[in-house]
Amino acid sequence: MQSTDMTQGSIWRHIVRFTIPLLVGNAFQQLYNAVDSIVVGNLVGKTALAAVGTSGPIINVIVGFFMGLGSGIGVLMSQSFGAKDERRISLTVHTGMAVSLIISVVLTAAGAIASPWIARLNGVPPDVLPEASIYLTVVFLGSFGFIMYSIGAAVLQAVGDSKRPLLFLVVSTVINIALDLFFVAVLGWGVFGVALATSIAATTSAILVVRTLTKAVESYRLIPRNIRIDGATAKEILRIGLPSGVQQALVSLSNLFVNGYINGLGTDTMAGYNAYARIDLLVGLPIQSLQITAATFFGQNLGAGQIKRAKSGINQTLAMMLGLTVITEAALLLFTSAILRVFTPDADVIASGRRFINALIPFYLLLCFNQTYSGALRGAGDARSPMLIQIGCFVVVRQIYLFFGTRISNTIEVVSAGYPITWAIAAVALTAVYLRGRWETRWATGNSLNKQEDG
Repeated sequence: MQSTDMTQGSIWRHIVRFTIPLLVGNAFQQLYNAVDSIVVGNLVGKTALAAVGTSGPIINVIVGFFMGLGSGIGVLMSQSFGAKDERRISLTVHTGMAVSLIISVVLTAAGAIASPWIARLNGVPPDVLPEASIYLTVVFLGSFGFIMYSIGAAVLQAVGDSKRPLLFLVVSTVINIALDLFFVAVLGWGVFGVALATSIAATTSAILVVRTLTKAVESYRLIPRNIRIDGATAKEILRIGLPSGVQQALVSLSNLFVNGYINGLGTDTMAGYNAYARIDLLVGLPIQSLQITAATFFGQNLGAGQIKRAKSGINQTLAMMLGLTVITEAALLLFTSAILRVFTPDADVIASGRRFINALIPFYLLLCFNQTYSGALRGAGDARSPMLIQIGCFVVVRQIYLFFGTRISNTIEVVSAGYPITWAIAAVALTAVYLRGRWETRWATGNSLNKQEDG
């Protein structure tokens, strides 16, 4: 049995042991994403680099939605695991898989068909548009793999198993790197080659995680003939996961409009932003990994009725997140140029990337509060508050700022400022909601699982 009960034992040891595989796994996930940019940036050219970069936020709309939906499955799973409710664990796995299969087929097909139109809507320049359309179409066709991996990994992580999802990412990353080099350097397939490699690697990771679930002997075992929708369980999954999915999709969609402002600044700026965006994902690894830890630890301990222990875990998670973020920020700011050269030798692209880094990286500490407390609230079953706050800040306020700010001065620094401004507002709001403690009142008077059973 590779699951971990976080309701007993040393809190910080559980956090560290669970987070390390997540951190390494997320590093491989970002390497997986960055390889496309590194290969085309060095072997094809800056137009191809810009095409891959401008396509990233578009793909993230779909993947982000399913990561949010996966969080709904994960929260319900972690609460059920903490409560030792094996029946509900099984219902959650099979219902979650059924819901994901239905929605993913529809969205994958729609995304592949609409890729050229989506690229044009995003304001991609004419010289970049053909390659961006090719990349989007091929990756959308393979996004089914991303989706199924996300759902399967959410199930395993919810029961405390962060090691096997890591292993699957390592395997798929190695496959992606090998195929990228083969398709581009040997066959000369360019952007089409890196997109095809990404899709094949994603499908591999999905196969591995689904096979693991079908071979499990624990209550979270996936039995194909049992994949069906249980109404009450689906309602709970969607109640928690849909707000998170909608939030992540809308934030990603909002970033498409941010990309529109960046695209208007030229190909060098587009390529520089793509290089920064890949680095941004690496710097955010501790934040992203510890957010998942926060939600899992919080959910398991609330499910077990241990509110004080759950709160202590959140405090320790935030402290670790702040410390790791300071270290990664310092390293990046010290070695900015050297890191950017990994993506491209072009001096103008490097200069643009450096401007993005200097404008944004110092403010990443704000994200620690956002992600810790949003993870805690979701772990408690409150997905609505983080959704409303983050959509309000990262979509509405950010777009209003960009609309007026770029009319005053349309520069990299002005566009970039939209991020830390909205991160700060969200950090204050999420901290206030968490400390207000309505989630604590609900769990102190009877948790959501018991209420659902009684109903």
